[in-house]
Amino acid sequence: YVTFLKSIFENRKLSLGALAVFFKEFADMQRCGLSVNEALSTLNEQTSNTVLKEALRKIGNFVNDGRSLEESFGNTRIFPKIVCVSLSAAEKTGNIPELLDHLSEFYTRKSENRNKIIRSMIYPSVVFCLLTGLSIFIAIKLVPLLKSCLPASSRNSLSAQILIGYSGFIKEYWWAVLLCIAVVIWLYKYLWDNYREQLMETVFKLPLIGNLIKNIELSQVFLDLY
Repeated sequence: YVTFLKSIFENRKLSLGALAVFFKEFADMQRCGLSVNEALSTLNEQTSNTVLKEALRKIGNFVNDGRSLEESFGNTRIFPKIVCVSLSAAEKTGNIPELLDHLSEFYTRKSENRNKIIRSMIYPSVVFCLLTGLSIFIAIKLVPLLKSCLPASSRNSLSAQILIGYSGFIKEYWWAVLLCIAVVIWLYKYLWDNYREQLMETVFKLPLIGNLIKNIELSQVFLDLY
């Protein structure tokens, strides 16, 4: 059970910044005249990233067995497909250091783009969370107090009935709200893993946010092509 819980919370992926630094150092060592095995061994000793350290150990073993870089990197299951395909092309042309520089630049730009997107989403996310928390606080604490002060004529209005009903629902069925959030997250993950194309088609059709996500995906496609 301990191993299972660790596998849930343990991050088995390399960040974009870690990939950019790794390929930059790999390229520098190749230019210095180090062989692939020597460079991988040196990087393994220098890095403190446990995921990368384990991956480099596996890659070194695969390379020693005579396997290609494409197969060696692919068998670690932590490097993206574009890395393996690019390494295959570089091995055939003999331009491995140049390719490693391109990969470093690629992941640097990708990291910068992601940071820009995250920074642009911080403000609306914070506002949304504050408004949601404020609405729950008002529904639980203030609405019951105001309900007793309202005249009978005001209680029959549609807005008052909606507010009072929302307050009662949140107070009595808060667990249902949390359950719905968990179900939505699970459903999204299931659709992403099994029906990704249909899910993205639906997301792209959403007003405002769909067009934003489409532009983000297109920028990623053109960056990959570049």
